[in-house]
Order: sequence, then C-alpha cells, then structure tokens
Amino acid sequence: MQAPARPCRRIRARVARTLGAMLICAAVAPAIAQPKWSIARPVTDGKQSPLAATPLQKRAAYDKEMAAFDKLLAERNPVQLEKIEVEGISESEGRREPPRTAEQRFADVLNEGSPELIAGRTYKGYYYDGTLFWGSDPLSFAWKNVSHWLSH
Repeated sequence: MQAPARPCRRIRARVARTLGAMLICAAVAPAIAQPKWSIARPVTDGKQSPLAATPLQKRAAYDKEMAAFDKLLAERNPVQLEKIEVEGISESEGRREPPRTAEQRFADVLNEGSPELIAGRTYKGYYYDGTLFWGSDPLSFAWKNVSHWLSH
C-alpha cells in the first residue's frame, strides 16, 4: 500500500477557490455592514421634532385642511348663516297608546290562532308531527319539546 505523496490538483483548486471567496467576503463585508441609521441631533426647546408622533402630525394636517375648507366656503357663500338650535320633545314621547277595549283584546286572542296543535303543520319554525317537534338543529328542537311538555 502506497500513501499518496501529494494531494490531488482538484482538491488544491477547490481549496484555493474557497480561500479566495473568503478573502473577497472579508474585504466586502465591512463596507456592506455600515449602519443605515443615525442618531438625530437634539431638538432645541420650543421646536417640534421632525420625528414627532404621528397623531400630532395628523391633527395638524386635519386642522390645516379644515381651515382651507372654511376659507373656501367663505369665498363661495358670502352670506353668513348662524346656527339655529332647536330644543323640544317628540310627540310620541309623552303619549301612550290608549287602553284597548274588551272587543279589541278578544279579537287579538282570536287572531292568535287555535291553542290546539294540529299534526303536519309548522309552528314557529318547528314541524309538528302530532307527537314531537322537529327542526334542523337537534338541540333546539329537543329544547322545544321539553319546554312544550313542561308547559302542558
């Protein structure tokens, strides 16, 4: 068995390329790593920072826009209109419905329908087959059946 006396040329070329790439990265990396931020100079008293909070800037922009709008309205409408404030109560606040007569209450009871349940009809969204109420949701029609049995 013979041990190779020197490494292969391919390995040398690969190592040389890797070292070259590492040298190029080491030279370029500090230039790329420059910070993209800086510390702003201190703001003198009485002046607003250019980096002030956004709500303050929004409020100032809104006030400026409203002042321009008011100026435009004053140019278009030279006559000043004063506000008119109206106070009062609505007519329906103080009035109640008059009491219903016995005939009206009797008619309301007749219009409600028969208290007897007829098989094959739908009552309040539930199908009644003569014994049970049926619906799309098992929990709701189970509750409907229990509440119906307890009320009768």
